[in-house]
Amino acid sequence: ATYKWTEDVMNYVTVARAFKSGGYNAQAFDPARLEFEEETSTTYETGFKSQFLSGAARFNVAAFLTDFEDLQVTAFDGVSFVVTNAATAQVQGVEFDAVLITPWHLLFSLNGTYTDAKYDSFPTGPCPAENPETVCDLSGRSLQYAPRKSATFTVAYEDQLFDWPVRLQWALTAAYSDLTYYTVDLDPVDTREEHTSYRGRIGFRDMDGKWHVTLFGSNLTDTKVLAGNNDVPTFVGSHFGGRVPTTDFQLEVGMKF
Repeated sequence: ATYKWTEDVMNYVTVARAFKSGGYNAQAFDPARLEFEEETSTTYETGFKSQFLSGAARFNVAAFLTDFEDLQVTAFDGVSFVVTNAATAQVQGVEFDAVLITPWHLLFSLNGTYTDAKYDSFPTGPCPAENPETVCDLSGRSLQYAPRKSATFTVAYEDQLFDWPVRLQWALTAAYSDLTYYTVDLDPVDTREEHTSYRGRIGFRDMDGKWHVTLFGSNLTDTKVLAGNNDVPTFVGSHFGGRVPTTDFQLEVGMKF
């Protein structure tokens, strides 16, 4: 349902129902984990969308809530990855995005999210490998891959270079993310720390867009955080994983015929 207050301002409300079918774990060693159940979810969202300054600026904000029943999660059992069902979980939060195009050929963009993602009930959750228990109650604990706060800010520029038939383009982006758990058992070792990473690009193109030369750079400050991590099978207390790639540059040359 939507309502337009003006040509540039509107509100909306949505309700959605979704499901994922159940299935089987081919490598399950525990007969109780051979089969996993269907997952269902109900999502509620309401938001506000707007543009102003004759379309040169935009601001959108939304609040959302999703209730999961029999949430499917992939857990490492020490030998292989198996899919299990958490009883119930809830993800709620607020997200926004804003863009401003200035008369000085600069564009500013900012978007962010605050997310509260927790298991409402998960009494049969997995335990960290170092825990002597085989089942841990994760009710009220955080979901994996669900940082509480994240945001991205970009500033970009494009204009003709002097009086030459060439346009200069550049952009710089800063991306922030809060602490992130990589495993269902929420082992503090298998986490990505709170961090901010930077990427950018600079290049030239002709006025008609027939050719371009662009240099891209990622992880410009060589931020050292984990890209993924988990327990090592059969070696309790050991973990495997890898860091995000180091600073990297790529040159792209394109031409239209």
